[in-house]
Amino acid sequence: HDFRNSSEFVNQNLLAIGGSYSAEDISLQCLKFGAKSATISYKTKPTKYKYPEYVAQRSIDHIDEKGRAVFKDGHKELFDTIMFCTGYLVKFPFLPSDLTLR
Repeated sequence: HDFRNSSEFVNQNLLAIGGSYSAEDISLQCLKFGAKSATISYKTKPTKYKYPEYVAQRSIDHIDEKGRAVFKDGHKELFDTIMFCTGYLVKFPFLPSDLTLR
């Protein structure tokens, strides 16, 4: 990930895709500095860690045509920011440079 500073996520509802340490660290850091909410998404099973009640854990299925995250339990939610916290370097060479990670 290219996470540098939580200040850009103040007053935002965040979805962190990736159910391990990077998603947890980034989500909790953003909440600490003013994010409205954080949802940590996992692929197969949630972590055994008990998060505070203001941190949700859900298994994501897909993003629908309206930009909402659709979870495997049927819940749908629109987030201000979706972060990919998978631990991999993501490159999209087909995107214009103003849309790529910096």
